[in-house]
Amino acid sequence: ENNYKLHDESIMKYMLCYDGTPSSDHAVEELMRIIDSNSTSTVFVWVGYSVPIDSFSHMTEGTYERTDSFQQTEARRSEANSLAQSCEKRLIQHNTTGFNIETFVEVVADIGERIVEFAKEKEVDVVILGSRELNFIERLFLGSVSNHVSQNAKCSVLVCK
Repeated sequence: ENNYKLHDESIMKYMLCYDGTPSSDHAVEELMRIIDSNSTSTVFVWVGYSVPIDSFSHMTEGTYERTDSFQQTEARRSEANSLAQSCEKRLIQHNTTGFNIETFVEVVADIGERIVEFAKEKEVDVVILGSRELNFIERLFLGSVSNHVSQNAKCSVLVCK
């Protein structure tokens, strides 16, 4: 029996956090293994991206001047939308008769914290995300999204490698 089915599968809400990495691809595969294609569960596909702090420079004559990093921000938004569409397409191919798919692409300052907030807002039963397997120094300076989510989410969390 699958340990991630906490109660009646027909009402489960899953949050799939996707960033295009191999570990998040594995998270998609794991979700497709867990969820019954005939269920009426809901899958929230969530793609978050951060933007450079200096995307807008100082205000001049009542308008913000765009900096070079504005183009980087637009590129990140486009990439995030493409990732979300790609993930949704994979899920639709698996979805033969029923689970609902809702896709969200958000710009965020703190990805881990936003995942926790989103899961609470949507009353998610299980958050599914990948792990980048950072070394000690990388975790120290960059932090670990999967660790933050597993420590702070009020629901079950499945971290895939």
